[in-house]
Amino acid sequence: MKIRKIKFNDDFLFGSLELNFLKSDETPYENVVFVGENGVGKTTLLNLLKQFVGGPDRCYFYDFVEYEINGGVYQFERMPERVNGIAQFNFHDLTNKKTWLLDGFENEDYPDEGNPYIQNSIFSFSQNDKVYENEHNFEKVIERLKSIQEEDCINYVFENIKHPEKNIAWTDFFETSKMSSFAKAFNSFFEDMKYFGLGFNNTLLILT
Repeated sequence: MKIRKIKFNDDFLFGSLELNFLKSDETPYENVVFVGENGVGKTTLLNLLKQFVGGPDRCYFYDFVEYEINGGVYQFERMPERVNGIAQFNFHDLTNKKTWLLDGFENEDYPDEGNPYIQNSIFSFSQNDKVYENEHNFEKVIERLKSIQEEDCINYVFENIKHPEKNIAWTDFFETSKMSSFAKAFNSFFEDMKYFGLGFNNTLLILT
């Protein structure tokens, strides 16, 4: 599942903010990073998305949420409540251009393939969202990358010792390495930059 767009509904923190996670070709980013100091709403936003995945009909923060799942594009749109207080939603199947008006999910024609909860979508995130004062040179990030790079080098040597008959080339090993995973995530997020590696004195090397 990939979130494409979010429009908040008079939220106490985000107001009527609209977030768009689409690239220029209208496809969603593979990775999205929320960066900011403590208290700006990073964890709150993730918790709201977690609520949405767990049950779009049981959260009230959005005007609409658009997402991709199972190859289709769907959107939940909140509608004004009925006079008896029952919440209403428009469920849009944007791929097939169909719309259902839902009164508490009582509509039996509602397609299960577009429901994140029924499709067993899992939402998890790290609680390690600490901000370190006076470390704007990304020392913690560089130290972690250095550690990953060293782990990959050790694992590469170990694999060749363990299987001398294979004589694994570094280029082949790198494709399954931790640094390769990081580089792919970095490159998919930053369209105009490519991660190259760590240089002398642990300098972060970026190609632009």
